[in-house]
Amino acid sequence: MSDKELGEEAQVGLRGQGAVVEMMGRLKETITNLNKTTALYSKIIIFLTIGIGILAVLQLIATIKSI
Repeated sequence: MSDKELGEEAQVGLRGQGAVVEMMGRLKETITNLNKTTALYSKIIIFLTIGIGILAVLQLIATIKSI
């Protein structure tokens, strides 16, 4: 069943409980948005980690050459 069908089914089963069904829908939307944001931040952290690693290797090379 799709989310919409499940929501309609829940609303029928929870007559007078429309607020609960609405809150569950909002919660699902919020979790989805948080997952997207987390994925974006994870990519940024990976990019920054690679950049710091490259800088560390360059520093190591410069140190070895100066010895």
